[in-house]
Amino acid sequence: MLRPLIVAAALFWLATQAAIPATIILAKPGIADCSAGYNIRPGTDNLQAAIAAHPAGTKFCLLAGTYFFNTPVTPKSGDSFIGVFGSTIFEGGKIIPDPWQPFYQNGHIYYRQKGFLPSSPIAPGVGFCQGAFPICTYAEDIFEDNVPLVRQTSIANITDNTGFYEDYPNNYIYLFSNPLSHTIIQSYVSNHIYGGATNNVTFQNIIFQHAASPAQHGALQANASGTSGWLVDHCEFIYNHGAGIELISGTISNSHMHINGEEGFGVQGYSITFTGNEVDHNNYAGFNQGFEAGPGKFFGIVGGTVTSNNVHDDSGHGLWVDGSGYNVTITGNTVTNLAPYAGIVYEISDLATISSNTLTNTGWTTGSSDPVQFYEPPSIWISASANVTVSNNTITTGGNGIGIIQQLRKEFCTQPLTGLTTWPNGDTICPTSPDSRGSHSVANVTVSSNTINDSNASSSLLWLGGMSNDTGVNAYFTGQNIVWSSNTYCAVHPSTGTYFAWKGISTLYDGNYNASQWQGGTINQDAGATFKTYPSC
Repeated sequence: MLRPLIVAAALFWLATQAAIPATIILAKPGIADCSAGYNIRPGTDNLQAAIAAHPAGTKFCLLAGTYFFNTPVTPKSGDSFIGVFGSTIFEGGKIIPDPWQPFYQNGHIYYRQKGFLPSSPIAPGVGFCQGAFPICTYAEDIFEDNVPLVRQTSIANITDNTGFYEDYPNNYIYLFSNPLSHTIIQSYVSNHIYGGATNNVTFQNIIFQHAASPAQHGALQANASGTSGWLVDHCEFIYNHGAGIELISGTISNSHMHINGEEGFGVQGYSITFTGNEVDHNNYAGFNQGFEAGPGKFFGIVGGTVTSNNVHDDSGHGLWVDGSGYNVTITGNTVTNLAPYAGIVYEISDLATISSNTLTNTGWTTGSSDPVQFYEPPSIWISASANVTVSNNTITTGGNGIGIIQQLRKEFCTQPLTGLTTWPNGDTICPTSPDSRGSHSVANVTVSSNTINDSNASSSLLWLGGMSNDTGVNAYFTGQNIVWSSNTYCAVHPSTGTYFAWKGISTLYDGNYNASQWQGGTINQDAGATFKTYPSC
């Protein structure tokens, strides 16, 4: 997990909310065939009872309409659930009915109504919150006309119509004014789908919404040990408190994960495919982005393809492989408007290709204080990882470009899936060289043929490329086969700007170099690089 960022982004959701349509957004029609399946009708058939009555491997055709969930449903291995694109809705919330009763306190008339609250929050201790959202972990969200309201810690803190307070022991929900003529929904069910240890399950053409899923849990939760082979295709995950989807060992394709309280997705396991998806406008609950929030996170994946996704306008790091990843290809993705967060992160992992991605407005953008080199995120961030190729990416930003960092990282020295202290290729996960303490280590990293167009006029507060190392082991700079070559840089001061970092702990805030120093002397990087003057890129 990366160092938490302290940035002025706590109110990201509120600042962007006005631009977000309250209606469901869907990208393209589904392609699933539901002939010769068993029909399920909303409001008439019990889905869990139908699953129990049929053998494993049954195809269930979910007719158009809304399916209300009071408890999670668990499929059998081989089952498939095919909805009508844009019209089959898995609803995890409950409508709070009128009339709301006036409640006088602190010189103001609030309105309250009985809800569907548990006696205490589902998972109040899971996750870390931004300061402006101190109880972001409470999962029973309130929506007014499908706009998530902002949870407050007391009735007195409700100062306008954007806020709400929940009194769990007494099952009351408080609002600033009477919501007459508005639809108020409370998140209720913890998950729509709980996979258990089932394999080869398919969900297509289904909308999952309003689940009270805790942090790091999804409306579709299929990450139990032994789960594999799931396919989630042409689905939408929206208005769920934690993640939209949590999946182990399977495929998520052509789906839309947006306006979820923590993140769009969480993925782990073997043979992962994440392709053709759109991820945006998550983290309305205000989770700390350094913990896990925003678009989503990959953890402990062995063999993964992340390709042709559109990640944009979110509050957190973009395509983030956070620990124990091995043999991952991240290519052909578009990542836009995540600044000040990174667009792509590969952290304490091994063997990756990051190529042909297009990143715009990503990475740390300078402010009044000096960021600590690449510990504030670049657009593409390689953190204590080995055998990584970063090539043919295009970055257009006003912030940091491509950065490598080395810290003492001793966590997950045993791979969670395999239980081994070596990667599948036999390399030690936390080698004792060059750092005798044992750590995930940067080694065999190639950064070549990338294009970085940077509009920021300050050459002392941003970096186009380089490496930062706070371990005190300077051999990371000289003996780890880190090679930059043939990159193109377009900057405001291409010749004189000190845009490149190559710095260890002894003088942490120095080590900023101009182009000639970057290519010559003891650094001697980026042979064949091209330097242009912004904006003539």
